[in-house]
Amino acid sequence: MAASLLTTASKVPATGMTSLEGRFVVGQIATPSAFDPTEPLVLVRGIYYRYRIVGKPQPGQRFVVTAVKDNVLTLTPTNESEDDS
Repeated sequence: MAASLLTTASKVPATGMTSLEGRFVVGQIATPSAFDPTEPLVLVRGIYYRYRIVGKPQPGQRFVVTAVKDNVLTLTPTNESEDDS
């Protein structure tokens, strides 16, 4: 039974919400201070990820993680800034 479950689980594609990153980081908020100033990386839940931004961000704006593909986060600007917290 356990071997069957493991075999089935290993065949699930690691895309969208089935991936660890999808379940772990989608919906998380990234503040401007989470961005690495020297590399194109963002810190989310203790792990640095590459990212792409959808839309036109404003200085000091927060972002929500809306998708993950191949360990690259898609960040969408929110209506909040870091100063709003």
